[in-house]
Amino acid sequence: GELWVTTAYDDLRRAGPDRATQVRWILSRYVNPWFEPQTSTIGEVTYFMVHAWLMRLAGRPLADTDPCGSGRGGVVNPVGLSQSVIADALWTLRGVLGFARATGIVPPGFDPTEGLVAPAPAPDPAHARTKPPSCAPRPLSMGECARIASHLHPVHQLALWLQRVMGLRISEAFGVLVDDVIDYGD
Repeated sequence: GELWVTTAYDDLRRAGPDRATQVRWILSRYVNPWFEPQTSTIGEVTYFMVHAWLMRLAGRPLADTDPCGSGRGGVVNPVGLSQSVIADALWTLRGVLGFARATGIVPPGFDPTEGLVAPAPAPDPAHARTKPPSCAPRPLSMGECARIASHLHPVHQLALWLQRVMGLRISEAFGVLVDDVIDYGD
């Protein structure tokens, strides 16, 4: 992997140094910790290893396929990554495999990633615990706003009225400066 990154990014300058750093990080964080404990050469990587790796990254590990979490002292891969991060890790692995084919390290046509795509991450258990609102939110009436505003500091009253009358978001209402408001009295 490092030889591919050096050739593609340092020697051929295929992308900027930020991308080279990102690819090196993906290799050291996601690719190498999974495949190094299982293989001694890149030619030993199998379709099933790649499939199990992708499922692990998605937070859906397969039974008896986790070499890093088996207590043998390996680095544990992160789990539950977004689909775009998983796709980037798969793209990086495919780059390494393509380089290995191009340089004769593995035979032409060797591609244990063929047909695999980045899986969707496992559902977050926190989402399952949240209940959808029982009713649709409604805007406060002018009378309700007046009652609430009577208990607020004038700065917060202004933000409340801006939100109610103009439909501003909280950040927009509190982004108004004192100099932006002209007092005409009353």
